[in-house]
Amino acid sequence: PGTKAELDFVCPARQQITQDIPITNKSDKDWVISSALSGEHFSAPREVRVPAGRTKNYPLIFAPMWICEVQGMLTLKNNDTLEKYIYTLKGRAEEPLAENHIQVECRAREQLKIKLNVPNIQHDDTVYDVESDLAFLSGDAQIMVPRMETSKYEITLSPALGGQYTGSVTFTAPNQQYLWYVITINVTRPPPEAEVPISSEMRKAVIAEVGIGNPTGEEQVFEVKLKGDGLIGADTIALGPYESKDYELVFAPLSAGIWEGSLSFHSEVVGEYWYKLLLQAHEPEPVQLEDMHCDLGKSKAVQVLIQNPMDQELNLSVVNTNPINFVVSPAPLTLKPFQDATPTITYQPSAMDEHQAAQITFLSSRVGSWVFNVTGHGHPPTRMDEVVIQAPVGWSGNGNVVFRNPFATTMRFVAKLRGVGDGPTDFALMGKRATHTVEPFSVMQVSVSYSPKVIAEHRAVVTIQLMGQNEPLEWEFPILGVAEASSVKTAFKFVCAARKETRQILPLHLDQLDQAIDQE
Repeated sequence: PGTKAELDFVCPARQQITQDIPITNKSDKDWVISSALSGEHFSAPREVRVPAGRTKNYPLIFAPMWICEVQGMLTLKNNDTLEKYIYTLKGRAEEPLAENHIQVECRAREQLKIKLNVPNIQHDDTVYDVESDLAFLSGDAQIMVPRMETSKYEITLSPALGGQYTGSVTFTAPNQQYLWYVITINVTRPPPEAEVPISSEMRKAVIAEVGIGNPTGEEQVFEVKLKGDGLIGADTIALGPYESKDYELVFAPLSAGIWEGSLSFHSEVVGEYWYKLLLQAHEPEPVQLEDMHCDLGKSKAVQVLIQNPMDQELNLSVVNTNPINFVVSPAPLTLKPFQDATPTITYQPSAMDEHQAAQITFLSSRVGSWVFNVTGHGHPPTRMDEVVIQAPVGWSGNGNVVFRNPFATTMRFVAKLRGVGDGPTDFALMGKRATHTVEPFSVMQVSVSYSPKVIAEHRAVVTIQLMGQNEPLEWEFPILGVAEASSVKTAFKFVCAARKETRQILPLHLDQLDQAIDQE
């Protein structure tokens, strides 16, 4: 009875696709199959012989030369059984594939020439127009290719910047049929203009000036790219026609070491110019502070500057090689982003006429360390800070003399009180013990009472003397007593109408006034 079917063919122009139609002969006699074919770009054999008991494929080919949509019909007739097989054909040709995918390597700001094999896809000598979407590709605008031959077309690649670029080159015939190539160019950056060594101390900035010029007659804006820790600079630099200028590059490292970096200038017109940077950062030298001189039993302080160069909070630990004589506060130290701090180093001598030293280190795991060398000398004690005691006349007040044993051994001290001026003193030592045993760097406290009889300033001296020494060593604490008038515990009541005034005489009794007049 035969069959009817529909076959669809889709392929790029200048390609072909084959559809095999199987014919199975189950008889015991060979078959001869003849064909009748219509339709542009279709082709097939006029007949095919199928042996008895075998299956054989009938090849139908669709080979379009250009973009199109066509229809056709194929009729297969079995000459022995007179059966017919009818196929409706549909063919669609799409845009042609690239002739080749060419990959090349070249260097920025250098030229590379390559040649393409251009076949003639027409039946006559043909002149092809040439186009490309790669801005840095150049070549002749046309090429003539003889009939049935292939011509060589030379292109020149002149990339300005490094990177990977993919584009095409298209050859178009007068009838708008075309062939094309895909080109991928891997462009490596040009060699550096120079190597620039830059060295700096950690957390300090140095400026390097790097020259850049504009070789064109138009203003150019170069994009600037920095690579490497600690580098700071402007993102762009503008140069007028044929102008040269120095670019200021700041190197401010936060860690010590040696590493490489780069400074690149990019322009779509001029290309890429870059410099190889040899970067080195070293730990800052320890800061030697001025020698501190201090009386034994006293202390002297100095402040140091610590700057946080980061946009993050910074925690600093403190390492002190001599915590007996030098005290750091605060410790540890916390700095907010970009904050300055002035921690205090306090010197407390523990010997006389002896060189005492320490190294104070503020340590950070992220930005290194700040190191300070400090020295101090102790001198024999002189007069200590004054102690002020206040009390009302006829009453008693008290104050404390605080003394620290400055020595690294346990010592015995005796406390004494003496008045200043003639007459009896209004001061007295409190407590039964005058002798004190004080451990190293510990504190003893001597209490002093003050009982003024008249309103006046009174003075005395408390002496702390070191016992058991061949040469006397003592500390004098001046005592200032300030007598105050006793409070009058009487309430005074005043009554007055609004916008009026009232006056009242108050009796005021001054203690010891008669005695003071007689003394004068």
